[in-house]
Amino acid sequence: MVVGKVKLRVATEADIEAVCSVFLASYWSNFEALEPGSRDFAGYLDRVIEVSRQEYEAGIDSVIVAEIGGRIIGHCLHSFQPPRICDLWVHPDFQGNGVGTALIKNALAILKDREATSVELDTHQRNKGAIQLYQRLGFVIDRYEQRASKGLQRDIPIVYLKRPI
Repeated sequence: MVVGKVKLRVATEADIEAVCSVFLASYWSNFEALEPGSRDFAGYLDRVIEVSRQEYEAGIDSVIVAEIGGRIIGHCLHSFQPPRICDLWVHPDFQGNGVGTALIKNALAILKDREATSVELDTHQRNKGAIQLYQRLGFVIDRYEQRASKGLQRDIPIVYLKRPI
């Protein structure tokens, strides 16, 4: 368990590259299994990176990073309107060690301080590990939807989970 060594803090603009690097490593560590053939679509990876970078740059003050010894190993992006955990990514080398749990609990505390009464997040319907993590933290499945992916030219099955704060 590495959680005791992990420091959580608000990201800065100087962290953008490291945050994007963690996102990319984590994304590809399981997305190919969730969406077979996703690496075969020309330009898909570039689009994913571009959209994520824009998201992080626009909301950098709502990104919490987890670091060990100055190395960013995970991050969580949250929003207040509506109360939502938008992104949670932990580098594959550190998954399963409580980093994601620490990031979510931190985001929940921040949202509670801003007087949110509930929070929502979503993930791929086949991302069983993430769904189990969220359910252990009190999230319940709210609904299922299909989200259009221009890059993959197909719909992606998404599950939305919600919990009171």
